[in-house]
Amino acid sequence: MYYRSTPHPTGIAVLLALSASAFANEVTLPPVTISANGSPTEQSATGRVKGYVAKSSATAGRIAADQVEIAQSLSIVGQDEMKARGVVTSEEAIRYTPGVNVAPWGYDERGTTLFTLRGFSNPAGAYLDGLHQFAGGFGTHIFETYGMERIEVLRGAASVMVGDSEVSGIVNHVSKRPRREMINEVGVGLGDAAQKELRTDLGGEVAGERNVQYRLTARAAENGSRADFHGADAKDSRHYYVAPTISWQPIAGLNLTLLASLRDNKGPAHNLEYIHADQSRSRVLVTDPHFSQFNHQQSRLALETTYQFADGWHYRQQLATAKVDARTDAAWLLAGQGSADPDGNVSRYASRYQDGLRNRNWVHQIEGRFQTGGVQHALAAGIDWHRYLGDNRTSYGAAPDINIRNPVYRPIDQDSLVLSRAGTERVSQTGWFVQDRLQIGAWGADLALRHDKVRKQTHVTTSMSAPDDTHTSQRNQATTGRLGINHRLDNGLVPYLNYGTSFQTQVGQDREGRHFQPAKGKQIEGGVKYQTSDGQSLLTAAVFDQTKENVLTPDPVDQNFSVQTGEVRVKGIELEARYALTKELNLLASYSHIDTKVSRSNGQNLGKQLTLSPKEMASLWLDYSLPQGWGVGIGGRYKGKDFADEGNTLVNPARTLVDAAVWYKHGPWHARLNVSNLGDQDYITNLGWGSPAQGRKINLNVDYKF
Repeated sequence: MYYRSTPHPTGIAVLLALSASAFANEVTLPPVTISANGSPTEQSATGRVKGYVAKSSATAGRIAADQVEIAQSLSIVGQDEMKARGVVTSEEAIRYTPGVNVAPWGYDERGTTLFTLRGFSNPAGAYLDGLHQFAGGFGTHIFETYGMERIEVLRGAASVMVGDSEVSGIVNHVSKRPRREMINEVGVGLGDAAQKELRTDLGGEVAGERNVQYRLTARAAENGSRADFHGADAKDSRHYYVAPTISWQPIAGLNLTLLASLRDNKGPAHNLEYIHADQSRSRVLVTDPHFSQFNHQQSRLALETTYQFADGWHYRQQLATAKVDARTDAAWLLAGQGSADPDGNVSRYASRYQDGLRNRNWVHQIEGRFQTGGVQHALAAGIDWHRYLGDNRTSYGAAPDINIRNPVYRPIDQDSLVLSRAGTERVSQTGWFVQDRLQIGAWGADLALRHDKVRKQTHVTTSMSAPDDTHTSQRNQATTGRLGINHRLDNGLVPYLNYGTSFQTQVGQDREGRHFQPAKGKQIEGGVKYQTSDGQSLLTAAVFDQTKENVLTPDPVDQNFSVQTGEVRVKGIELEARYALTKELNLLASYSHIDTKVSRSNGQNLGKQLTLSPKEMASLWLDYSLPQGWGVGIGGRYKGKDFADEGNTLVNPARTLVDAAVWYKHGPWHARLNVSNLGDQDYITNLGWGSPAQGRKINLNVDYKF
């Protein structure tokens, strides 16, 4: 039975408006000093976020800037907030930010980052240190939140920053880096579902070497499945993560930072449930608990170089290589949900996906700050080079039928799996960019331009549905830009206006053999930001209108092909408050109203809302620090109804979930008890897939700093 709730999230909008009005007469913000060297400080765009408000960011531009002066909607979640809310996965980190619908395909025990952002699905829209981590099949980069200093959600067109991307924005994960002050922390975690973990974060200056800093972050965790299915034994998951980094300043002005990471993950492939034709639940697992497995290994090595010339100009370089190898074994429904025969039997098939990914990034950038007349400039220009190689082998075979009234999981013969497709995909993207941030008194402007060339090559060596040894090659290019202006008023308010464009490559050919052109996006956004003089509070409001053109839609002449006449329009409002109401009381609040519409299409989705995109979302988190080291936190997350199919006939009901926390600090000790989904609501997030939501989750963490 579903629990339905329809609160009034607009109350949060009123709260934000009143807060902005009440503090509008505070003094103008002082300028923020942003570290330009490679060793992050408390004020740097990659360093630690004290409390719930980051002062600066480099995700929205090639040059770090004061967050309140960035003319684009941006949310930053730092480690302090992650610990307060008991965050484990990247999805959990961003679920209190506006515009984001996390886990639309259900709770994923693998730790992958799946979400919709401003209405668009972005399963591959995640970035690490500003570099795109391409995904292929079930091979995707998994982000270890304990190894991240912050996670930044940039909403709106971002192609001028990263090239090929969705118009709705990106999520950028920023790695922990060495710093001069000592970091000595060890921790242990316990939780329901047999969860247990050990972690450590160590770092500081190398003894006797002031110009060398190091950091070592590591975490090992195991847990059982929270899924509850009839006749199916739970399968445990475990993963290990280690990330050593070192920073060296061999001569004055030169900084070298080497970042490495390894992650190994093993667990079940998926926990999809069979859904009856009347949309009621069966509590029957679709896959086989013995056959199902997800084995995932990833590694990354990156070198960041910064050199400061005598005249104040900087040269920056990022060189990174990442590797992912994944194997996914699972069983699936042959005819989809609701396909049981009168006796309750459901046909299934087995699959094995073997994915290997190689990502290589190389960014060169020159930047400098100077003045011409009364105009201050922060100029950056450079080249962004990205290469991706994906290797995929897909095998299929028979799987025994399962009876949803009396489920018995019989063994799947792995020898029956037959190679269906094998091939490789190569992507080459090269972008040239220039950006200039201008400041004229209280006025600011952001001018950015980028040109990209993208080449995609596919080589299919084995295929059961097409000729073997098939080569295809596709070349595209696009020019994108951004113009943003803002004005700092005497009362501290900073209104802004932003216009940006994006492009996203699309693979394939139309009926006449012509390659598809990139989808093109454009967005206009207006808003206002306000930050208190102490930098501990930030209020933001944004109104946006974005359009995506050249969208693929069925060819009216031959439905087996597509044409590029589709269009999607998205309009919305986003409000966010990160406010220190007192020294002891903190507030996080967000509200989103996102109206999506397929404005042009030859399919059944014409005039419909985008799938898995709720119109209304809201969240509220309050935490209070009591005397003698105690503290409490309480939060709520509301997601309005959305649709699981393009025709908008399958409705995923609205939900309101409650989270809570209690902590105690004493000297070097810090203990935290976090509970998410306090009411243990048990439901399906996506009726089209049969994706169960995460039930009540309880974690107890104890950290010791020395």
